[in-house]
Amino acid sequence: MNFQSFLGEVRTKGRFASSKDFFDSLNLTGELKMSLRNFQLLERGDQAPTFKAFSSIFKRLERSQYKEAVIAFLKSNLDPIEDAELLNYVSTHLPEAIEESEQSIWETPRPSLFYSNEQMTALTADDELMRLHHTLLLYEAIPLQKLQQFKAQVEELVRFELAFIEDEQVKTIRTLVRVPNHHNSAPNAVRKASKMLIKHLNIYANLEGHQNQVISYAIQHIPITRLKEALEKMESFKRWIHTLASPKTDDSVIPFIYLAWGKGLSHKELSYDREHK
Repeated sequence: MNFQSFLGEVRTKGRFASSKDFFDSLNLTGELKMSLRNFQLLERGDQAPTFKAFSSIFKRLERSQYKEAVIAFLKSNLDPIEDAELLNYVSTHLPEAIEESEQSIWETPRPSLFYSNEQMTALTADDELMRLHHTLLLYEAIPLQKLQQFKAQVEELVRFELAFIEDEQVKTIRTLVRVPNHHNSAPNAVRKASKMLIKHLNIYANLEGHQNQVISYAIQHIPITRLKEALEKMESFKRWIHTLASPKTDDSVIPFIYLAWGKGLSHKELSYDREHK
């Protein structure tokens, strides 16, 4: 998509009836002093955007449009054959901009604590206990009368201080519960946390595949100097997932679970090295 097509998409999304309406909304007559005629040349593709013009338009875009805008600008100014390597690199590796205009619900101030070893052991041992715990995390409260067949699981969640009963409802605790990891917890707690996370796959993964599910896999060599970058990219993607979080619980949203695992293997972890020490 070149810059002409990109502007067309922005105009369509903004529902501007005319070039003038679109031009006025961008307020380009100030610092740039661009005329409506010059803007129409950009819209028609009769003129490639200068860097100054692109920079002025870029500042007025939504962050979700940043990546497409940069790629469209380059495609309108570079040769598709001579500069193919650069264009391909940017298209493949430029990350999406994380929205900063709205605070994620993950960033709202609330007390937090880590799952205890006892809590993680109980959740890992009982599929229905884990499902009920997740349901409460997502919906915050469930009428007690709807959980008659899960009376034992309700009692367990209350016993392990992951839920409480109030006004004939089972409610989740108002504390954010975090999963221990090797940066902040002892090895035994991390081991139990890993088992609990892997249990999510056993409970929720559709082994025959599903349109709402992606399971990605790759095993390969990568430069050892890029291992840290690969792991950081995985964490960065989780932060992007967090930006999509919605406080709603109606039919406009869907529960979503994200679990990633990647590891740089030592040679002793491979079978032939284990057999021939």
